[in-house]
Amino acid sequence: MRYLGFVAGLLFFFVNSAANAQGWFEYTNREEQFSVNFPEEPAIGDVSYKAASGQNIPARLFEAREGASRYTVTVVNYTGAAPEDIAAAIDHAAETYRDSGSEVTYDNEAGVDGIDGHMVQLTNPDGGRSFVQISFLFDRLFIVDATVPAGSIIPGHFQQSLVMLDEQGRRVRYQRNENGERYRVVPGGGGEPLVE
Repeated sequence: MRYLGFVAGLLFFFVNSAANAQGWFEYTNREEQFSVNFPEEPAIGDVSYKAASGQNIPARLFEAREGASRYTVTVVNYTGAAPEDIAAAIDHAAETYRDSGSEVTYDNEAGVDGIDGHMVQLTNPDGGRSFVQISFLFDRLFIVDATVPAGSIIPGHFQQSLVMLDEQGRRVRYQRNENGERYRVVPGGGGEPLVE
């Protein structure tokens, strides 16, 4: 009888865990050229983003929630923006988080797939934490922000799932050769030279 109770308990645990995990899926948006794991279909809205110069730039916000946790991807379209704003895009986004009033616990360069970027982690006034990845590719600034309640595990399943896509919907990945030159990795082998 004890064995049946143990089996029933295990079955409940696995069914419950699967039910909680089944909402997560790979969300792809070809128009904004990215994919990321979300816990549900995100709400999408057009927003305005203030660049380093103070100019308002069009952006799109993708937001999903799971309980008290909030997962967002903000894609800022820098097409046609001033060259100074483009050059400062990553640093300006990181500075915005540094100035948010939360305690910065990590702040460093952090690329994704060989694409330049920055990572900021914060402890917020309510004890919750924010994990932010900032990347820039094809005139788009990608801000991936997971904000979770105090005591939550690091949301790596979201934070590390960002994939940036080209206009054909293919994953963009770069590596460096023995001369330090960056090149694009092409699925199936080989590479396309990248002029820097």
